[in-house]
Amino acid sequence: QFPVHETEQYKYMLQVSNYQSDVVYKDDAKDIMEKGHSQYPFTPEMSRVEEAEKLKSEKLYKENFEKQRAHYSVRVDHPQIIHAKEADILQSENKYREQYLKERGQ
Repeated sequence: QFPVHETEQYKYMLQVSNYQSDVVYKDDAKDIMEKGHSQYPFTPEMSRVEEAEKLKSEKLYKENFEKQRAHYSVRVDHPQIIHAKEADILQSENKYREQYLKERGQ
């Protein structure tokens, strides 16, 4: 019997199938990008720069929020607004019935 897996054609077929796999493709693409054939190479320096940009962006966002927050203030509701809120609760059918039953003594 002749072993098929020991032929040159079989070895070539295995190499072709390995090159067609996603893993080899991704590894080759990463190698190409690391060599500078990409806009952003995968280097530790680039990772640090990206992280620093994220932190800077968050810091600026928080600073802008604090500046805008100063323009607003929380005030106590005007007495008319308080009265309107209480009237809204009393007009609610459920609250009206609860209050009626409490006053009636049940």
